[in-house]
Amino acid sequence: MISIVFHWNNYFWLLIVTNTADVRTLAIGLGMFVQQESGADWPLLMAGTMFIVLPVLLFFLCTQNVLSII
Repeated sequence: MISIVFHWNNYFWLLIVTNTADVRTLAIGLGMFVQQESGADWPLLMAGTMFIVLPVLLFFLCTQNVLSII
């Protein structure tokens, strides 16, 4: 529960203090894909999520392989 509150506060604080789209984080940018009138454009949202997650996942897998060799 504490983790959920911490992450929500982190998201909400950045949403408040950033006033232009140029300085917003990727998580807030993904949140902007959801429109209240029409809902979420799920294919676009999932593609954006993959662009965010894939580099981090590849970096993790590469470093795991390097550490297991040493």
